[in-house]
Amino acid sequence: MSAQGCGPGRTLLLAVGTQADTQQPIATYRRLTQIEEAFKNMKNVDFLRWQPAYHWTEQKLNGHGFYCVLALLLVTLARKLACQAGLDLTVHALLEELTAIREVAVIYPQSTLAHPKDHIPLSRMSSTQRKLADALDIATALKA
Repeated sequence: MSAQGCGPGRTLLLAVGTQADTQQPIATYRRLTQIEEAFKNMKNVDFLRWQPAYHWTEQKLNGHGFYCVLALLLVTLARKLACQAGLDLTVHALLEELTAIREVAVIYPQSTLAHPKDHIPLSRMSSTQRKLADALDIATALKA
């Protein structure tokens, strides 16, 4: 199967061979956009970026590549969990929402009555952040 541009907004798909299922080449082409989106996310300057790689040996470059692909895999899994919870966010929007969730350490001086109440709660969250925190079970992970 190959795709060729046919002017603005048009693409011609050519599939070689006779196939009873005409939907298969179309589904394959649509999955291509998901792969292109993954590469686009890897070039994002805020999150998941591949560059800069300050390594000079092949072993360290391979390790850097492994970490970048692992990060993409984990954020894709987090996005899937968010979608199952009813939050249809892009990878970038998901990471921005998660970045805004903070832990706040509330520590009182030892001489006060409030000292035994020292705790580390999460910051105030928007409704989207609350849904994400619940979907990803962030509170339980922080207590561990």
